[in-house]
Amino acid sequence: MNKLFYCFIGSVLLLICCTMNTYSQSLKDLSKSARDSIMLESAKKIILEFGDERYYTEHINVKISRIISPEGANKGRAFYKLTYEYDTTKYKLEWNYLVEVYFWEDTGAIEYIAFGNGSSLAKENMEAIRDKQKKKNFVSKVPFKSFLNK
Repeated sequence: MNKLFYCFIGSVLLLICCTMNTYSQSLKDLSKSARDSIMLESAKKIILEFGDERYYTEHINVKISRIISPEGANKGRAFYKLTYEYDTTKYKLEWNYLVEVYFWEDTGAIEYIAFGNGSSLAKENMEAIRDKQKKKNFVSKVPFKSFLNK
């Protein structure tokens, strides 16, 4: 009985460790295809959670860049920027992208999202909005604002 108990506890701890690793996975050690797949799926979820669906559905290409932070508290820390491009003959936004999503390479966490209309959300803002939405039972999304190109 005692051995069975320890086997059960060991299995539970292993499951917890594996689950936590899934949610805070470093992107550094993954293959390019696995890393890109994880980032694209996470970016899609965050875009649809905080923005009008057109910020996702209207993209024609996604450009993925790895950048080293040049200054500040995170100087030397690597991050990935996913830039969702759009058809500029169909829409005209404040910026030349639909949305950009920033991931830290070492944690895999989304740090920042910038929408093409000029709105942006840092990680702290996203968490605050989620808390507010839970308490007040409402959904707030960044509107899709386009200006005619011609």
